[in-house]
Amino acid sequence: MGEQAAQEGDLGELTERTISLVEQLASLRYECASCWNVVKHDVAIFTCKVCFCIFHLYCMKKWARQAESGEGTSFRCPHCQTQHDGPLKYFCFCGKLRDPPHDPQITPHSCGQPCEKPRGHGCPHLCSLRCHPGPCPPCAAPPERKLCGCGATAYVLRCGEPDSNKTCGGICAKTLSCGKHTCKSICHRGQCAECSWRVTTTCYCGAVEEERACGSKGFSCGRMCGERLECGAHFCTAACHAGPCNACERDPVVVTTCPCGATTLSATRLKCTDPIPTCGKVCARPLDCGQHTCEMLCHEGPCKPCNRRAERLQCRCGAEVLMPPQPCGTGPPVCSRPCAATRPCKHTVAEHNCHYGDCPPCMYPVRRVCAGGHTEVENVPCSADFVTCASRCNRPLPCEHKCSRQCHSGECTGAGHTCKELCGKVHEACGHMCKSRCHAPGGCPACTAVLERRCECGRNVERRPCKMASSALRGSLDSEWKVACTADCLHAQRLEILSGLVPAPAQSHPVKYSFFLWDAALTSSANVQAIERQLVDFVQSGTTFKALPPMPAEKRALVHALSHYFHIKSESVDGGALRSCLLRRTPNTRIPEPRLTVATSDPQRHSPQDFTNEIRARDYMMQKQVIVASGCGVTVIAVQHALQEFAGEFVCEEECRNEDTDGDIRVFFTTPKKRAQALTHLRNITPPFRFSCPPSNKKDACSTSWASAVSSKTAKLPFRLDKWR
Repeated sequence: MGEQAAQEGDLGELTERTISLVEQLASLRYECASCWNVVKHDVAIFTCKVCFCIFHLYCMKKWARQAESGEGTSFRCPHCQTQHDGPLKYFCFCGKLRDPPHDPQITPHSCGQPCEKPRGHGCPHLCSLRCHPGPCPPCAAPPERKLCGCGATAYVLRCGEPDSNKTCGGICAKTLSCGKHTCKSICHRGQCAECSWRVTTTCYCGAVEEERACGSKGFSCGRMCGERLECGAHFCTAACHAGPCNACERDPVVVTTCPCGATTLSATRLKCTDPIPTCGKVCARPLDCGQHTCEMLCHEGPCKPCNRRAERLQCRCGAEVLMPPQPCGTGPPVCSRPCAATRPCKHTVAEHNCHYGDCPPCMYPVRRVCAGGHTEVENVPCSADFVTCASRCNRPLPCEHKCSRQCHSGECTGAGHTCKELCGKVHEACGHMCKSRCHAPGGCPACTAVLERRCECGRNVERRPCKMASSALRGSLDSEWKVACTADCLHAQRLEILSGLVPAPAQSHPVKYSFFLWDAALTSSANVQAIERQLVDFVQSGTTFKALPPMPAEKRALVHALSHYFHIKSESVDGGALRSCLLRRTPNTRIPEPRLTVATSDPQRHSPQDFTNEIRARDYMMQKQVIVASGCGVTVIAVQHALQEFAGEFVCEEECRNEDTDGDIRVFFTTPKKRAQALTHLRNITPPFRFSCPPSNKKDACSTSWASAVSSKTAKLPFRLDKWR
């Protein structure tokens, strides 16, 4: 017990979950959480990183394809519902090795290397055990001493253990941001709250007092500051503010030009009360109307309001008029009449009021050729500068390619748009095509093609990179570079010759066809005869593959069903109206005897119904030649697929189903030996259904056992019964 787990490290270091997983995997007792089948050592698996449940990889791929598993490429774990991203691949438990080989000396599905997975929660130490399932054990590093929130007490925290932020339960007593009071809250983490004490606070200018929180900064009352400036002659006119007041606006250091700003002062001013010299020019500062400038000579103080008067003002259509005089800056009168302007396009648009300036864009629908000149687009607004379609641009580029962008206006290249087509030019030295992205106007990079040569039988392949040789040199290389057959080639050729000499195993009993094929041969004899003829031609041709012409689903079902009896593997290929069947030969491919069309001509010997009735009428044959398949959703197709190696040696019959129970499927075999071989085969492959032997008849069993008992006892009597007859 635990030998496999002991190989991973000390059992004391592993968690109970890990020990249980290792023992179950090693002893083939762990069942997939999806299909409930045993997880074998040589089957690809998927392990959830959160709940550590193990699934078959093909079960997870089937689950990931369902809409309920998640969106896009992500999927949820069926057990813990954790979201996983990325494609499904088979990795070892630590994630280092893809497709790990099975090694009986280590845990199944493990790479045997150190785990080295991070433990989380800030632990800097990696797991030192070998690759293992389940969670990693706790970190063995010395614990760390940590203080509570207020620093009064200490506690020990193990490395990798989540910090619970323990507190001592006492009063915090830390000094608050106000610097005067202490925190009265219970010991806590993080910053303390602001001080809740209320104190009288004065505004910056000292004119207003208010009750505010302790430690809060001053406030502005919004009134004029009124503080005397440094000059001593003027007062601060700014709103109540923090910090020192600005310098006086008339300070000699601040004022360096005349009042209008046109001329730099040449005279020296000693204090702010000294007058500011004027330049004698026109002021020319903008007036409040925003349209005119001050016409007075350079002066101190603000300019006077504009005294100009507007002339007669009217709307665009002339219906509304404002008579002069009007103050400067007065706009035209508002007119509520419809706009009478005529558009250049002559289209009528929705009514809008009279206005100055451009009219709203014309939205009348018109036909317009797209920007690429591909087609005409309907219902385009008349005012649109251009219109595009859904076609590819296809305009020629300077690099001799065609623009691959969708129909657009303007230049095809530039502004972040470059040609993304493959170069396609031919290397002069080797003759291969350049497969790099378009790199015009520069030269092509080195050739990346790979030359391939095969041996005479075509099995041994050698590849060499192109050496950019000249045509003559490349011709000499072709003659010198020869690949010889290896021992594997000779071995494969010998096996092919021997397989052709060994005849296919002969059939001991006539082939028994399914009810589906028997009914199809009676109702659609022409279709069955044509399909049978195609399968016979394929067997006699000796070819490995054959693609049948496109056919509907009903005929494809007949091909798949009848191929089992020829021991031919068939699959549906292509899609839509071109969907057909692809046939592939197997080592057991042969023509069944009798053929289906021949068997239907003699129903007394080959009818599947008569065959099953004959076995059902005899209890001893039911016990030796019948298998019962049961389970949720079991079908005849699933049973036939599981027993495809025994095609022609059995007939499936489905029992009637009701709303409460699923009907079982009885499989009738031609001989008891075939039934025994089929049971062994089903135990090895683990089919998606339950299978068992039919229960015996209790009445017959009792009578048989009583007769056997009487016979055994009478055989021991000292006299013979035949003398008394």
